[in-house]
Amino acid sequence: MTRDRTSAVMSNPYARIVEPLDPQKPGHKFYNLSKLQDHRYGRCGTHPQLEGDTEPGGVPAVVDFAAMRDAVKALGGDPENINPVCPADLVIDHSIQWGSKAFRNMRIIPPGSGIVHQVNLEYLARVVFDQDGFYYPDSLVGTDSHTTMIDGLGVLGWGVGGIEAEAVMLGQPISMVLPEVIGYRVLGTPDKLVTSTDIVLTVTKHLREVGVVGKFVEFFGPGVAQLSIADRATIANMCPEYGATAAFFPVDHISIKYLEQTGRDPEKLSYISQYLKAVGMFRDYNDISQDPDFTKVPLCLLLLCIIFRGVQ
Repeated sequence: MTRDRTSAVMSNPYARIVEPLDPQKPGHKFYNLSKLQDHRYGRCGTHPQLEGDTEPGGVPAVVDFAAMRDAVKALGGDPENINPVCPADLVIDHSIQWGSKAFRNMRIIPPGSGIVHQVNLEYLARVVFDQDGFYYPDSLVGTDSHTTMIDGLGVLGWGVGGIEAEAVMLGQPISMVLPEVIGYRVLGTPDKLVTSTDIVLTVTKHLREVGVVGKFVEFFGPGVAQLSIADRATIANMCPEYGATAAFFPVDHISIKYLEQTGRDPEKLSYISQYLKAVGMFRDYNDISQDPDFTKVPLCLLLLCIIFRGVQ
């Protein structure tokens, strides 16, 4: 028994930082990354989203899985073993509805449910998920450049090609160069005459001027707390317009309120907040001590205060 336990620890070098999120529920654990005492930590579960109604990458992926099942059956194997390794969501028309019942780990959203990115915000996004008794922060890749809209809810996501998304479904990691992270500080409170469109277009203009192609942008500062999830999601949705890979808004109390308003389960809301606070990923935008260290924070980005009032 001692040797088995030692072997288990050796097989997982991070076993020492595992602890229960709630002492009353010892079966639900998480990796307390703060115990690493290393600011570079990060572990996210990649969650492909096949947005078939906006780009044809989703349909071929499902057809490929069906073809693999045919091949396995012809070779005498069990075709039921061919399934996505991680959860996949496909928003598509009725022509491929059979896939939701044929494959495990796949949800197919029926036609008429709404625009794919809105469905993602209101229904599909998990923010934090429980897998095999462990909690992890949610993330995803999607086959559409506007997948970044989900960044407004605090779920890191961006668009990739259909082949890359299918590779993720088969359990392959996505390789990428560690991007620069540009901080965008938001100050003040929007004037009553300022519209969401004004804010979004101003941010887009500034980021184009700075040049953020291929970079991650993260928003911080007390002004972010004045932005609704709709505003944040729209800014993040504009990533293709200013060239960033992702435009991330960390989860705060407004994010949790949105999840509640869109009907998420109360028990899930509880562990989402509890987990994010435990690992230091829950943000109070009014607390400057929580502001991260970024690659750079261009001074010109502070010009956003022009359309805000109450800025010194």
